[in-house]
Amino acid sequence: MLFRTLIRVWRGKTFLSEILELFEKMLQDGEWMFRTTKGIFLEERDLVQARADLRERDVKVNKRERKIRKKLVRHISMNPEQETVAALVVMSVVKDAERIGDYCKNLLEVGELLEKPVSGTWRAVFSRLFSDVEVLFPLTRSAFVETSKEHAQRVLEEDYRIADVCDEKLGVLARSDLSPNAAVCYALVSRYLKRVAAHLGNIASAVVQPVHKIDYFGDRKSRE
Repeated sequence: MLFRTLIRVWRGKTFLSEILELFEKMLQDGEWMFRTTKGIFLEERDLVQARADLRERDVKVNKRERKIRKKLVRHISMNPEQETVAALVVMSVVKDAERIGDYCKNLLEVGELLEKPVSGTWRAVFSRLFSDVEVLFPLTRSAFVETSKEHAQRVLEEDYRIADVCDEKLGVLARSDLSPNAAVCYALVSRYLKRVAAHLGNIASAVVQPVHKIDYFGDRKSRE
């Protein structure tokens, strides 16, 4: 059974509008946090200010996650037979949205460890990767909030492609003559970008995959 079929049970209800509004704001916050970390690596944004801004936004993300969970638990306690499965799916994707914020904080930590600005070939590599992942945020929002199968499929395909690129770059880094600091930091950035894309892919998978296959697309899970 597909989630977009299950969610029709909630269509037209104030409850659904509240949940989707909160979730959309979580994704918007995640996108803002991601753009902030992009600025750290590619625009040399002030780390002290970025840290404060990310912390403030992360608090909002966590509060919204708890609010959604509270609403879901209260709702299914009154409608246990009809809506439990849909509520569990929302619980799952909400956790994915929250984890995006965590990876943005991880990216900030890497920026603090990096001894020199990203330059040369690797600057071009990360500029492309950050941009490719950034594009997935609005697509993921429309995929889930509007249950757009077309956008969900595009997110999943891009997630898969980005994972391949990040894996390939890790191999290049392992054989490079970069300084230990640069090699370690670049490897972590590649891994974290892959994970952000994967969490967006997980959310999109709820739209096109049967409920028991959410988070799975092709053989991606076996390659993470």
